[in-house]
Amino acid sequence: MGNIYLVGFMGTGKTAAGKELAKKKKWQFLDLDELIELREKRTIPDIFAQEGEPYFRRIEKKVLKEASKEKKFVYACGGGIVIDKENIKVMKETGIIICLTATPEAILKRTSGYAHRPLLNVADPKKQIELLLKLRAPYYAQADKTIDTSKLSVKEVTAKIIKLTLRSKKIKTGFMFIELLLVLAIIMFIAFKVFKLYFKGPSLNKETQQVISEQGIDTTSSKSIIDSTRNKLEDIQNQHIDELNKIK
Repeated sequence: MGNIYLVGFMGTGKTAAGKELAKKKKWQFLDLDELIELREKRTIPDIFAQEGEPYFRRIEKKVLKEASKEKKFVYACGGGIVIDKENIKVMKETGIIICLTATPEAILKRTSGYAHRPLLNVADPKKQIELLLKLRAPYYAQADKTIDTSKLSVKEVTAKIIKLTLRSKKIKTGFMFIELLLVLAIIMFIAFKVFKLYFKGPSLNKETQQVISEQGIDTTSSKSIIDSTRNKLEDIQNQHIDELNKIK
């Protein structure tokens, strides 16, 4: 496994669980939003206010692509990172995606009083949460695993993530083992066919047997049978072609 990407709506516990998970696994932790702020030298709300969301999403995409090149990292991703299908592709190719979810009520409680949530700075934040959750549901559904954190502590969420990633690793290893067995079976089948062809002699049809009998080919050598028979059959084929040409 390369990396673990924690996605999901704001307030679902990605940063808190991500830090605990990295500590447990002895990996590195990185919050992509914090990295964006360092790169841009301004806060997320300022980026949204000054440049707009499309600009932020372009920066987010670039930062993810660069960060994904690392190994054994736990990434806490922004809530809207899943909207871009290329981001999903990058994360799946370089690790496993775990989506953390929560009820609108739990999210509202966790995010209330925080001005750094630009998308919730509206008159009715609960209604906005419900709307955004509905819009993003198809994108979050693309995650490899999903955990509802509404009634879980950070340690409980971390334990669930570790359990899910271990199970996913075992399943992946199992599929790889099956693929290996299939490859070995194909190799053995081909090897058997080659052995049979060159050491036991090919299965000969009536026309081939007739040519062998008429031409007095040495049947003790499988290679001799193959080479001589091929030449004779080619002669017969050429004769048939000449006859057809004469008819035309």
